[in-house]
Amino acid sequence: MTILAIVCAVLFVFAAVRFGLLAHYARTDALPFESSMGIRAREVRSDVDTWNKAHRAAWPIYAAATGVSAGHGVACALAPWASGISMGGFLAVIVGAGVLVLVAMSILAEKAGVATVR
Repeated sequence: MTILAIVCAVLFVFAAVRFGLLAHYARTDALPFESSMGIRAREVRSDVDTWNKAHRAAWPIYAAATGVSAGHGVACALAPWASGISMGGFLAVIVGAGVLVLVAMSILAEKAGVATVR
């Protein structure tokens, strides 16, 4: 179970780095046009100005997702040392909640970007 906790922690840290880079690039208009990291909606991919405007609107959500990912990564890493609770259950709740929240934040960021350019 310790190996599973470490793998989950590494995956959440990877997600935190990805969301952090995305937030930084979106805020500074440095995200390459039609990058695979960016918003994939048709409305956003019409031109570079629209692309940048949509990502500037979404960057705070990406920044929040960075914190959520990092927090879940730390929680997964500390799960083996949580005393008095079932580690398997604790890890399942942390991973499930983290994935659910990150998917919701990704969808929200895309919707915010699209709404900005409409």
